[in-house]
Amino acid sequence: MSRFRERFFHWDDRRDSFCHDDHPPWDDRDHRRDHRRHPHDDRRPHREEKFFSLVSSIPANGAAGVSSGRFTITLTFDENVVDNRVWFHNRNKIRMWANTFRIPIRVSRSTASGQGKKVFITPINGIPANSKITIAVAADFMSSSGHILGKTAIITFSTVRFRTAAPRRIRRRRFPTTEE
Repeated sequence: MSRFRERFFHWDDRRDSFCHDDHPPWDDRDHRRDHRRHPHDDRRPHREEKFFSLVSSIPANGAAGVSSGRFTITLTFDENVVDNRVWFHNRNKIRMWANTFRIPIRVSRSTASGQGKKVFITPINGIPANSKITIAVAADFMSSSGHILGKTAIITFSTVRFRTAAPRRIRRRRFPTTEE
């Protein structure tokens, strides 16, 4: 070993820290964790994502024979999703289709206390008859506690067939016959 290394501090590969040959480090902990990260270090600290879920919907997922027309669909989550902090993000994360055609919807919330877990979807022009309806809630739908949905929630149901009017039966009047 050179005299320079013996005399001055140097990087010790065995201990992965600065030390002097004569003195051990002050303690055995890793000193690199005490310093701030380099500004060009793009490694993110490991953060565990927490998820919440869609609990129920009205009409239920997989329901058949739902009436067509204008009505409101209710989605219930297990955490508050309508708080002002996240509502402007969440209201644009729900989409609705009838078969392959996108349906324009209005997404609203309940502001009553204890109702922060419900989202209401109203199709603007109603729901068509005899079609498969699909509602998709995006994976980045957020709760007020900062949790995300994690994966896209899909709700499907089908509407009843359009009923045509029964054929009208023509009744003939019977007139009494009069003999002369």
